[in-house]
Amino acid sequence: MGDHPRITNSAGAVAAGHAAVHRRALETPSSTAERRYVAAEHLWTLAEIESRFGRSGPAVSYMVRSLLRRPTGRALKRAPALAFQAISDLAGGRRG
Repeated sequence: MGDHPRITNSAGAVAAGHAAVHRRALETPSSTAERRYVAAEHLWTLAEIESRFGRSGPAVSYMVRSLLRRPTGRALKRAPALAFQAISDLAGGRRG
């Protein structure tokens, strides 16, 4: 409680926390395919973080990089909504 900064209010803090989890997740995969999957999921999560904070440019960049790395089921399912949100933000004057 209080007016101090919270991790959920800072895109950088959320991304840094996720990066720590991602580094740990990369310790487990034994194959190249598994590592690509983990990397694609990491990039997709970064896209969602950026989108949540209204930063459409980085969100789209991470989204495309994730899909190029390995199109995961989660990314394919959520890509239309994330892309629509980014387009709406850019059209509405929110630059990210």
